Amino acid sequence: MNFKNRRRWKIIRDYCIGWTLAFIFLCIVRGEGTEELGSVNIEFWDFIWYSFLIGPIFGSISVMPRY
Repeated sequence: MNFKNRRRWKIIRDYCIGWTLAFIFLCIVRGEGTEELGSVNIEFWDFIWYSFLIGPIFGSISVMPRY
């Protein structure tokens, strides 16, 4: 693995970790039990699960090369 490729994977990893932490932060700030009119009611632990699922997806999409 050359330096450029290794650097690219580190950037992708950092973006995935960053997006996951952003979703977890949003989950904690939003808190459990807050209900908004007309919104989807998601439990706290479900949102944590979605954070670990969606965070890496958003992280890898945000690093994709733009042609």
